[in-house]
Amino acid sequence: INIIKSIFDKGYSVMDILDSYFNFIKITPILNEFEKYRCIKIICAYICRFHTQHEDEIELIFLTHDLLNNK
Repeated sequence: INIIKSIFDKGYSVMDILDSYFNFIKITPILNEFEKYRCIKIICAYICRFHTQHEDEIELIFLTHDLLNNK
């Protein structure tokens, strides 16, 4: 959470961070295809939320929590 908060504090928008997460997940060899699918599904839900409701820094904390607890 501190890392993602520090990225936001450097001036990156929430959408910039989500876009970077999305692109990283697509190309990383660290995750298998099933894990990538689950992560992308979560990230896309947050992207939709930002386009339809609001863009708030606290959502990055919720995103981090959801990704870490994605089992």
